[in-house]
Amino acid sequence: MLLLDESAVHQRLSYQDLIPAIAQALADLSAGKVVQPVRVVLPIAPHAGFFGVMPAYAGGGALGAKLVTFYPQNTGIHTHHALIVMFKAVSGEPLAVLDGRLIIEDAPDTAAVIAAIGGGGLITGLASAMKALKPEIRVWGAEPETAAPAARSFATGSAQAFPEWQATFVDGAGGKSVFPRMWQRMQPVVDGCIVVSLDEVKRAMRLIAEKARVIAEGAGALGLAAALTGKAGQGPVVAVVSGGNIDLEKFSELIATA
Repeated sequence: MLLLDESAVHQRLSYQDLIPAIAQALADLSAGKVVQPVRVVLPIAPHAGFFGVMPAYAGGGALGAKLVTFYPQNTGIHTHHALIVMFKAVSGEPLAVLDGRLIIEDAPDTAAVIAAIGGGGLITGLASAMKALKPEIRVWGAEPETAAPAARSFATGSAQAFPEWQATFVDGAGGKSVFPRMWQRMQPVVDGCIVVSLDEVKRAMRLIAEKARVIAEGAGALGLAAALTGKAGQGPVVAVVSGGNIDLEKFSELIATA
């Protein structure tokens, strides 16, 4: 079985090589060629930590899982760690274990990162890992105008509800409230939240399809929609595109009006 530490992964996988690979993975996910069940998150209450498991299976035979730990109170070591474990799909035989920590040195000039906020786990883990490696980087959340409790929470300085919440095609992000326990973890590492209109989300979905040939759901396009507003400040700005769970007819209908 192959074991690759952080330096070995860095040598074998360049940032430029990963861009088309990630684009293809997102396209396969959108096309239903990849099975990615809901992740499982286990709270480690005595230590204020979380352990997450994210399995995935690709029809071509790839089988693996990402194992993630997030300990926001860590001092002197990273708050976020991850391992990627790969198996043979036909036999279950372990193939490789890779250090899966985000290596910001691959894009050292990154000034800001934007990711959608749903429950808050994705952006909190992302921000903790990024700022552990580059404290001055800015990390912004993104929400639709119809469901923006995180933006309200950042504006008031405390976890807030969003009673005027409306159901829209952006159904993978933006909730009715921010949970107080998640707010305690998110506030110290996330710089704020950018609210975008539904029309801005549609335009971002269309742009991603045209330029990257990736089908992104509404929540998946929130990061780009927020980046295009210019509110994240001077770049380079990285927009996280996460999510392609949308019916193709609905997708076509939405981008046709963008």
